[in-house]
Amino acid sequence: MGEVVERDVAPAAVSRPLQEPTPPPAPPPSTAPAGPADPRLAAAVESARQMRQSTDPTVQETALLTLDCAAQDPLRGYDDPTKPLVACNQDGTEKYILGPAFLEGTEIAGAQAQQNTNGVGWVVSLTFEAAGAQVWGEYTTNNVGKLVAFTLDGEVVSAPRINQPIFGATQIEGQFNQADAEQLAGVLRYGSLPLSFESSEAQTVSATLGLASLQAGLMAGAIGLLLVFVYGLFYYRVLGVLLILSLALSAAIVYPVLVLLGRWIGLTLDSRAWRASSWPSASRQTRSSSSSNG
Repeated sequence: MGEVVERDVAPAAVSRPLQEPTPPPAPPPSTAPAGPADPRLAAAVESARQMRQSTDPTVQETALLTLDCAAQDPLRGYDDPTKPLVACNQDGTEKYILGPAFLEGTEIAGAQAQQNTNGVGWVVSLTFEAAGAQVWGEYTTNNVGKLVAFTLDGEVVSAPRINQPIFGATQIEGQFNQADAEQLAGVLRYGSLPLSFESSEAQTVSATLGLASLQAGLMAGAIGLLLVFVYGLFYYRVLGVLLILSLALSAAIVYPVLVLLGRWIGLTLDSRAWRASSWPSASRQTRSSSSSNG
């Protein structure tokens, strides 16, 4: 585990508490989001929960070391906010051990990016609903000097340090340019929207389906081209030969162009397996955390 990452930031708000802070006021009882309908995805989610949401510090350290921030996260949108969480930041450059969520994103009344009136750069200003402001004030009072992490669907979007107790408006400071500040403000505002998506159906499509479709398409094209050749010879006689030669020349030009374009912009005729699934509601929370370099 690397050194704790510190940034010169002012108090922040909402997401999950970092590990080992003074316990915040108990949040309302909540349950983990329902798992995906696909059995294989559901098994991956349950396995990740047991490893990365364990309350055992030894298991948490193991999960921190083995977590691959570059891989697809099966817990994205499926983490249990009432339990700890080992997570990465959105850039995949840092890892965190987060405590249970103590404040939901719906408690944010507003988030706005603005220029720093006390220095250079940009800051993000937050305001809370009445209940959220009380929880935030008590938490920041008991955890001055500790980190707090804002998470969206199990990813840490910001982990500033609490500089002082805050009752009321909160300002997040750091090395933000305008784009960074507006992006963070947008993420914090997004969590206040009560969106939800219910899983309805999931199917796993075999990669051979794409190959079969490709073969059927090539066969249909060959039959159609043969009929064009026969019609051209029957209707145009000798000139039909010129028609056939022109079509062959066109194919000889178009095919290499498509191949070159595929290499340049990533198009391919390879068959791939696609899996359809629905995500649950986006979850933004505030957690306490400790971190290490990824």
